[in-house]
Amino acid sequence: MEFEEQFETLLGLKPFPWQRRIYGKFLENEIPPVCDIPTGLGKTSVIPLWLLALAENKNLPRRLVYVVNRRTIVDQASDLVCSIRDTMGKALEDENSKLHKAACTLHAMDPLASNERAPFAVSTLRGEFADNQEWKSSPARPAIIVGTIDMIGSKVLFSGYGDTRRTRPLHAGLLGCDCLFVHDEAHLSPAFGKLLRSVQSFRCISREEPTRLPQMRVLELSATHIEGGGNEDESFVLDDDDKSHTIIKERLTAPKNLFLHSIEKDGKLLQEKTADLAQAFESSSCRVIVFLRSPEDAQKVAVGICEALQENAAQRVSVLTGRIRGRERDLLLEQPGMKPFLTEGTLDQTVFLIATSAAEVGMDLHADHMVCDLSTLDSMVQRLGRVNRFGTCKDTKVHVVYPEDICNKKNPSDLEK
Repeated sequence: MEFEEQFETLLGLKPFPWQRRIYGKFLENEIPPVCDIPTGLGKTSVIPLWLLALAENKNLPRRLVYVVNRRTIVDQASDLVCSIRDTMGKALEDENSKLHKAACTLHAMDPLASNERAPFAVSTLRGEFADNQEWKSSPARPAIIVGTIDMIGSKVLFSGYGDTRRTRPLHAGLLGCDCLFVHDEAHLSPAFGKLLRSVQSFRCISREEPTRLPQMRVLELSATHIEGGGNEDESFVLDDDDKSHTIIKERLTAPKNLFLHSIEKDGKLLQEKTADLAQAFESSSCRVIVFLRSPEDAQKVAVGICEALQENAAQRVSVLTGRIRGRERDLLLEQPGMKPFLTEGTLDQTVFLIATSAAEVGMDLHADHMVCDLSTLDSMVQRLGRVNRFGTCKDTKVHVVYPEDICNKKNPSDLEK
């Protein structure tokens, strides 16, 4: 009951059954190697779950490193962690808060902590973002580090970008000891997952008393099955209690009606057909997401939709690709046409988001309908996870445009199969 109240105070939501179960595992110092949870069910909550468990079980790793191969997700995770830190900071001073005890425990774990110091450190390590260095101010201080694979991986391997000869072993030591790596969307970067497991196993070789050493642990997250992601028998998945939960059931069974459209293999035809299908939702006052593999196609489709809309087109059409810089991405998230994809609620007019794989994975996006080109199975699964993810739309349409020569012309129904 105490955990339920703490979780709801921290995140404003009641925990799902799977969140209660993994919290219980954390209390027992059991960290599953793989957490295979479908999209839209709050995988990122393992961060606050670890934090609450650490306040009860000091044998857990004292630092958590959340690493993912997408800068956009790094930014969203950083915002979440900063919000959690602010809430815990207020609870530290409020004796009536449900989180007061946990905040005091986390604060006391650092012998160098002052009364003005937050209960735990928060640092973001990615390109175009300065390291505030909080995570390395004291090895005893609980810390959450959010970063990209290149920034985190280079530090683990004693080769951190911008690090001096003196700081490289310090950073590798802090990340390699007493640390839990949460590798999100692990299916995107299996090589990095293999590296983490190799480092983890290397630390256990020829150790006479390994239990006395601060451990390095690895937890891989994904909504897509991870090949070779640790022992599959130990994977953490949904159980019957989860599948019968009202909210989870709604999201797992959210209707998505599929429509297939064949065209000749021509880039211009793809752009025109995709733009036409997206514009057909203009009168529905809804959120339409358009996925394309090529940034060039995404830009041209956006131009085509804007020309057709004319009225407030710039305010209603957003473009998100991996080529935009951090500052441009921050400004994009504040645009009127982008905000509806980050929140629920009704709309006065239809908004459009044209994106590449930069928006496929991990972003908390919510669209009512989708138009896209044909991609790999993993990519299509991730795209579908951005559509009707809360199960609130009963007539969601998914239009997929594909080149007609992709299937056997003698049996054109192969694609449907």
